[in-house]
Amino acid sequence: MIRNLQFSRNSAGVMATTKPVEQTASATSIEPRASENVFSVQANLGGAANVITVEVSNDGVNWAACPGQAVGAGGAAVPTITANGVSVYMVQCRYFRLNLSTYVSGTVTAEVSIGSGWIR
Repeated sequence: MIRNLQFSRNSAGVMATTKPVEQTASATSIEPRASENVFSVQANLGGAANVITVEVSNDGVNWAACPGQAVGAGGAAVPTITANGVSVYMVQCRYFRLNLSTYVSGTVTAEVSIGSGWIR
């Protein structure tokens, strides 16, 4: 089963969900179920040089950047989203969140899909 959450923000800071879902730690982070370890993020950066940093945590207090791979981009995995598109993350942490770490202008949106194993 795939779950989806939408996030939105128009200022710097942790992005908040605009669609509440069960099993979330808060409005700003996702707590995956035991079998869920794959996250895909489809981001729209609002047409500006905005940057999303993908972060993970085991305690919900201390956060670390989580490298992921932009679909079709190749190259090294990076923890930031700097262009519109889809990125995929394999996560073995308790919490997952999106931090709008660089904000220039516009409204930044992202849809997160959560599933098990590899997203096909």
